[in-house]
Amino acid sequence: RDRKGYGIRTMGAKSDNHFPTYLERQHVERFNMIEEVFNEIQSAMEIHALTELLVDINENIAERLSRFIQDLCEERQNIEAPDASQIVALRRLHWLKPVLSRKIDFMMEHFGCIDPIARQCHENARKLEWSSWALLIE
Repeated sequence: RDRKGYGIRTMGAKSDNHFPTYLERQHVERFNMIEEVFNEIQSAMEIHALTELLVDINENIAERLSRFIQDLCEERQNIEAPDASQIVALRRLHWLKPVLSRKIDFMMEHFGCIDPIARQCHENARKLEWSSWALLIE
């Protein structure tokens, strides 16, 4: 019996227990999700609203982490540690910044957007950049 390629695509594939395979799948899914979100955007104002939302999320998480670092440095009692999911979210927003900047350029060109909106969207994207905790390393 000739199977004509059945299963060839999955030959050698490993489950999520294999860390490199897990990472590859995560990156593919993340890029696909970003493409789906951007395909839904129909105007320059929707891009602006998206960047504003991402900046708000970023600032809220960064504020909590900054407070945590400050409490650690001052050796306070009863320190409220951030959730691991908050740290992951902050890193993902940082990772999203260059992708978002390229999409903003493309979409602003496509929508023929006025310059102040494009500038504000790029400024918002720049705010997603997150430097690591150099203070803790010292």
